[in-house]
Amino acid sequence: MFLPYAEPLPPLYLFRHINPWHPGPLRALYSHSHALMSRLHLSRITPTRIGQSSSLMQFGIGLPAGPILSPREFYANNDFYITGESYAGHYIPAFATRVQKGNKGKEGIFVNLKGIAIGNGFTDPEIQYKSYPDFALDMKLINQSDYKSVNELVPPCEQATKLCAANGGDSCISAYATCNSIFNEILAITGNINYYDIRKPCEGSLCYDFSNLETFLNQKSVRTALGVGDIEFVSCSSTVYQAMQMDLMRNLEVGIPALLEDQIKVLIYAGEYDLICNWLGNSQWVHAMAWSGQKNFTATPTVPFVVDGAEKGQLKSHGPLNFLKIHDAGHLVPKDQPKASLEMLKRWTQGKLSENE
Repeated sequence: MFLPYAEPLPPLYLFRHINPWHPGPLRALYSHSHALMSRLHLSRITPTRIGQSSSLMQFGIGLPAGPILSPREFYANNDFYITGESYAGHYIPAFATRVQKGNKGKEGIFVNLKGIAIGNGFTDPEIQYKSYPDFALDMKLINQSDYKSVNELVPPCEQATKLCAANGGDSCISAYATCNSIFNEILAITGNINYYDIRKPCEGSLCYDFSNLETFLNQKSVRTALGVGDIEFVSCSSTVYQAMQMDLMRNLEVGIPALLEDQIKVLIYAGEYDLICNWLGNSQWVHAMAWSGQKNFTATPTVPFVVDGAEKGQLKSHGPLNFLKIHDAGHLVPKDQPKASLEMLKRWTQGKLSENE
């Protein structure tokens, strides 16, 4: 349970992490740098205080000191941002749509939703799966002959995705199997590549070594502090993965245009070396999204995103919509570019993302 305390607060951020079968603590302890967490008031990283912050709600663990505000006072008086990465591309549009619907219908507590940010997200499966061959060719992971054979897998994926949208249920499981053959074929060609960062080899079943985190989180003292009893922490849960298969191929882009029309800020960002949720696929669904500012957004030129005098990305912005391609980063942007990530978040919430130093 996250309890805000009564003193002037910066905006509240809700972070959603990675895939539902990859637990939140994995990303919190591995992806976010100390500098980023301390600047977001997360400097006290102990088992009972992960997520404790005047401005960051992550797991809802820990009790801040000081007078407690009622939820109504807190959510009504503070700007609220929902941010996350990877499969949060599914969660966040759903969360934000529900919050905005509740606000408009005057249901319960008013939540002062100001924006959503999704990093290397998985939001529009049809478009994003179609991007794999082009991204792989552009990044020289496959050659032209490989591209032709891999691209032949795209039309069946498109058809299967449409059946999933129309029928749901088992058709969505079938769509995932059909579309994921595109990804698997590329991996078969490229060999031992880290699909979260194509500059690196894949180490272990998840392409990163999380064994130290597993050891830490499974210590008796840590389990006691977290109140999880004898439950064993695992980096990746096949049980959860199986349970989520009917959700994987749903298109969650559909809720975002209504947020834009209500002037809710939307930031889609992506590290340029991620394959699995690559920048190209994210850029393509953002540009294809139908809303009143689509034409102007498409026509807007990209500009450098500069931090400390160096270009850290390429930005396109129009109205409440922003797309940012981050240089020298893979799937884990906060890990690869901690300072640029912090500047991105800070400028975006302040409405200054397109303003360079």
